[in-house]
Amino acid sequence: MRLDGTVECWGATDDGQLNASSGAFAAVSAGGSLWGHARGLRPDGAVECWGANDDGQIDAPSGAFTAVSAENWHTCGLLLDGTIACWGDNDDGRTDAPGGAFVSVSAGGGHTCGVRTDGTVVCWGSNPDGRTSVPSGAFTSISAGFAHSCGVRPDGSVTCRGSNDRAQSSTPPGNFTAVTAADGQSCGLGADGSVACWGRGPYGIPSPPPFAFALISIGSDYS
Repeated sequence: MRLDGTVECWGATDDGQLNASSGAFAAVSAGGSLWGHARGLRPDGAVECWGANDDGQIDAPSGAFTAVSAENWHTCGLLLDGTIACWGDNDDGRTDAPGGAFVSVSAGGGHTCGVRTDGTVVCWGSNPDGRTSVPSGAFTSISAGFAHSCGVRPDGSVTCRGSNDRAQSSTPPGNFTAVTAADGQSCGLGADGSVACWGRGPYGIPSPPPFAFALISIGSDYS
């Protein structure tokens, strides 16, 4: 997203996922690698989507949203009243958002997670490996990966649940301000701006550069 709010996309465009709409946006989220699609959040809270629509994942409902999160087959957004609306493929109930007020939402490979206003986390959808089995206690943020989920605690520690076949849920010690989960790997942003990654992606163990960062985002095979 440019400084003037317009969106520019690059990369593969098999499904028209680079054909971003004109005009200003407040935020943008790209979907997973299997089905090319993207979502943009307009300044008035409306969600606009483009790209592949095999499962209705770009058929955004009306209403004003404050955040949007996209994955391969489904998308979820946080409405102004704190409730969550999801659309797209509903295998295993991944779009069946529970009621109540939330402060954030994250769409994963076959599941979705949200942080409630009291700091507790709720996850729903596919759960063959415990990815939606969130431990008790408070979290400040949550990230749903392809087959695992990771969250940051108020004390800065990170807790992950779900698949651990590549050590993507084996969290290191440390004080983190944010965490991002993807397919087989996870990365956390340290309080000092450093980045730590764990797990193993298609191209090996992530090796972040030794710089200070303000934000971190991890994809299927890159960060």
